[in-house]
Amino acid sequence: MDAALVRAGSIVPTGPAVQNTGERGDGSLTLHVFTGADDAFSLYEDDGVSRQYLHGAYARVPIAWNEATRTLTIGARQGHYPGMAHGAPFM
Repeated sequence: MDAALVRAGSIVPTGPAVQNTGERGDGSLTLHVFTGADDAFSLYEDDGVSRQYLHGAYARVPIAWNEATRTLTIGARQGHYPGMAHGAPFM
C-alpha cells in the first residue's frame, strides 16, 4: 500500500485494481488496520452492475477494531444478492 495519511484506528479495505465495476478481479480483499484507536464500519457489497440494491439485493459485513485488546472482529455477512460469492473475501 502506498504511503497515505490515515486517522488512527482506520480500517482500509483494498483489493485488486479493476477498471470498472464489471471487472471483479479475484474477489479477495486485504484489510489494513491503522492502530491507535477503536473504529468500526460496515463493508457494503452488491452485484456491481444492476440496480437491485434498491430492492434490498446487497450484503454488509460488520468489521471492528478494538485497540485495548488489539482485536479485529469480522462479523457475519448480513443480506444476499444474486451472484454473491460464498465465504469471506478477506486475506
